[in-house]
Amino acid sequence: MKLYAKEKEKVYSSLESLYGRVSLTSDMWTSIGNNGYMCLTCHYIDDDWNLRKKILNFEYVEAPHGHRELTKLLLDKLLEWNIHKKLFLIVLDNSSANNKAVKMLLNDPNFTHFLPLDESWFHLRCSAHILNLIVQDCLKEVEEVIFKVRKSVKYVKSSQQRKENFKKVARFEVGLKKSLILDLYDPSYPYVPSVNEWKNIKLVIECLSIFYEVTERLLGTKYPTSNLFFGDICIIYIF
Repeated sequence: MKLYAKEKEKVYSSLESLYGRVSLTSDMWTSIGNNGYMCLTCHYIDDDWNLRKKILNFEYVEAPHGHRELTKLLLDKLLEWNIHKKLFLIVLDNSSANNKAVKMLLNDPNFTHFLPLDESWFHLRCSAHILNLIVQDCLKEVEEVIFKVRKSVKYVKSSQQRKENFKKVARFEVGLKKSLILDLYDPSYPYVPSVNEWKNIKLVIECLSIFYEVTERLLGTKYPTSNLFFGDICIIYIF
């Protein structure tokens, strides 16, 4: 705890002496035990023009995780770190609770008076999260095929002999134009993807690779990302 207090004081001092503005990102996490946590991160450019990122809080959030609870927690942390007068903008996931929380924040005079831009520019939706929602929605269209692939993988991994045989076949790149004839009925057979389904899975993987590359770029914290968004969305559009 002494080390934590010492490091916290360093971060507090650096933010207090900062001449410029700070931007925030906040995200909700759920643990294996189904407990909710909020991670609040501060982003700013220091006096030497280096882009900095500091995790301010990783806070346990009691249920319910509604917009009122999130607003109160955000306000408490802004005042705790004394950065309510230095805010530029905040980036949040694209959820209704976050939208309502921002509206409540903007009704608080503790920091809205000090915002350098119009209030409509204060809240930005996380582009990486929006892309994730798009991918999740698209995967629903092929969830039956994905289920079959997962069943096939589970079938191979459930036996050491099957794994070794699979590696041998993969090593020799054995290609088949006809279906295998099974001497005995295997209950896993209905879950084997068809030739057309394997082709569709290949197309899905190619499509997902573009989303993955774009998301990885937009999740970067050591370089600006706001200038990358439009170009990356165009890459996805013309793919």
